[in-house]
Amino acid sequence: MVYNFKKIILLLLFLYANNRYLLSQSNINENDCQNRSITLLSSTYAGISVYTYYSWYYQYNSGKFHFFDDSREWLEMDKVGHFFSAYSLTNLNSDLLKNCTQSRIASPIITFTYLASIEVMDGFSEGWGFSISDLL
Repeated sequence: MVYNFKKIILLLLFLYANNRYLLSQSNINENDCQNRSITLLSSTYAGISVYTYYSWYYQYNSGKFHFFDDSREWLEMDKVGHFFSAYSLTNLNSDLLKNCTQSRIASPIITFTYLASIEVMDGFSEGWGFSISDLL
């Protein structure tokens, strides 16, 4: 699992460096900035979601989509982890999109979409379930 985490960190660092380079170009207008940055972020998170599925969920049994209320499980540490992940990813997205006018709208939407994709994968996994409290 540590090996997978390292790959994700390297991918995010690449994303950050690539986006900084794109935004440093003085001849990029605002619309081009938005299109490039949002496309780059969205495709990176889509790639990470696919990677997460094959490195984690693929090895477990899957079934019908179902819900599981884990709001009282794990001594609330799971919720702290979800909050910290959402906060950190939204800040990273905002930083990457700070030169674009839509950053305040796009950053939380991209983060929510990514985290919701993980919950959907949980929903199809027999060992877990879609938890509404994880998205709140």
